[in-house]
Amino acid sequence: MLDTSPFKGWPSRDCRPVLKLIFEPKELEKKYHLSFVKDKDDLDWFEASHFCDSEIGPVVMIRHENSPQPGTPIYIDAALNINVAINRIIEVLNLDASVISWNVLNDK
Repeated sequence: MLDTSPFKGWPSRDCRPVLKLIFEPKELEKKYHLSFVKDKDDLDWFEASHFCDSEIGPVVMIRHENSPQPGTPIYIDAALNINVAINRIIEVLNLDASVISWNVLNDK
C-alpha cells in the first residue's frame, strides 16, 4: 500500500518530471488506490495525486487538462539522483516498459 500522507512540499523546494505513464488519473486511482484532486495552476486545470516513498520521498502524478499528449507525468524532488528515483518508482509501482511513454533518461 502506498503512503499517501499529506504532501509537505519538495525537500529541495523544486521538482522535475522523470517519467510519463500511459495511464490517465482515473486509471491510476483504480490501480493504486490513489485520490486525485482537481486544481488550477498558472498553466491550466489539472488532476494531481502523490505518495511518499521511504527511499525517495514525495512522488507526484499530475495531469494537466489540456495537455496535447495522453498520459500522466511523474515528478520527483529535483535534488534526487534520477536513476535511483526512476528505478525506485518502477519497483514500487511494479511498472514494465510498456506503460512508460516517456523517460527523462531517454530524452535527448
